Amino acid sequence: MALDDLSAGAFTVARPRRRRLVRIVAVPLIFLFRLLTRVLAALARLVGAHPASSGIVLVLLAGVAFFGYQDYGNPTRGTSGAGLVPARSVAAENFIKGQTTFDATLMWQGLSSSLKQTLTQQGTSVKTLQAQLDQRKQAGAKVEGASFGGGVTEPNGSRVYLYVITMDVPGSQSPVSQTYVLTVDTTDKITQVE
Repeated sequence: MALDDLSAGAFTVARPRRRRLVRIVAVPLIFLFRLLTRVLAALARLVGAHPASSGIVLVLLAGVAFFGYQDYGNPTRGTSGAGLVPARSVAAENFIKGQTTFDATLMWQGLSSSLKQTLTQQGTSVKTLQAQLDQRKQAGAKVEGASFGGGVTEPNGSRVYLYVITMDVPGSQSPVSQTYVLTVDTTDKITQVE
């Protein structure tokens, strides 16, 4: 018989060995699953114990998520490109700061060489600009503040900024606003002041 021919050795069942890689991956996944279920259970208990305040927090979180998605999904914010809001301009900020502090040198430093040349041909220099600012200051004009109105990047890479300076001028019953539209080239120099 065929069974009689078998040797009478120990019969063992071969168990598959777990590979170490499977264990390395499985243990953290099991831990994360248990952690997630415990967090969800704790949140469910919290919502059950405090339904009104949990609802308010849920609405606030939904609002933050919605507006965050709107900002993230809106390509017209914070980046450069045609029609997009440009990055800040040191030249434009210094020009406005020079206006508010009556410092013509600070204003003049931000101008491009071509604009300086045009102004010089028209009879405007740092000295004449400073004389105008000094005259305004001696007349009693006081700057209340400067506001940034926004900016746009044009297709050629230049940027346009809008600023409004509010001043108290003697003889005027209400503050006077002066609007500046500054065009800045790609080298961050002002090429046009309107």
